[in-house]
Formats: sequence, C-alpha cells, structure tokens
Amino acid sequence: KAFDCRTKELQRLGRACSDEEVLRSFVQEASPGGRIFEYLTLARLAVQLGDVLFVHAGLPRSGEKWIPGWLPPAGEILPLAQWISALEDFKTGQLAKVLDPEEMPKASWSMQGGYDH
Repeated sequence: KAFDCRTKELQRLGRACSDEEVLRSFVQEASPGGRIFEYLTLARLAVQLGDVLFVHAGLPRSGEKWIPGWLPPAGEILPLAQWISALEDFKTGQLAKVLDPEEMPKASWSMQGGYDH
C-alpha cells in the first residue's frame, strides 16, 4: 500500500513514477538528509505519559503476552523507564550506522527474519 501511495504522490508532483523511481524516492527519504531519516532522528520511539505507553509501530506479540521486542535480551526484565531508554539508545546506534557506510550491515534485519527473528 505504501508503494502505491508513493506512486500516486509522485504522479501528483509531476515526477517520474516508475517502480524504480518510487523505490529511489523511498531510499532518498530514508537516507541522511531525507525527511524520514530526519523524523526518526528527532522522534521518540516510546513515551510513557502517566499510566499510558505510546510506542511507534506498536509492540510485537510473543505468545500470550505483549513483549517489547529486541530489547532487553531474551529473559532479561527491565523496568519500563530503562527499557524506553535502551530503545532510544538502540535507535540512536542504528541511525549512526546509516551515517557511517563501514557500519552498514550487508543485509537488513527484515530480510533475516523480521520482527520475531
């Protein structure tokens, strides 16, 4: 759906909208200097306001429980404030890798198993 929406957006802007151009526009926006990269740099991935937790993209479900994915390592339990801090550290570290080509992984996490990897 995002791909189709971006194609229509590029059409409205009078820009080339072949599949390759749509892909190129996504990559450009997600790269340093692009709007998506800027958004992720400035955004907080999780915020606790009182008893409510707001999480960008939600929490992955694991079995019968909602468990924050990726952090902490399996079996480790952190207080929520520490988990939120660790998630922000994770985000910052991943964005730093994008800025340093030597740090970029050869394959993306989504190609290696996705959310429940």
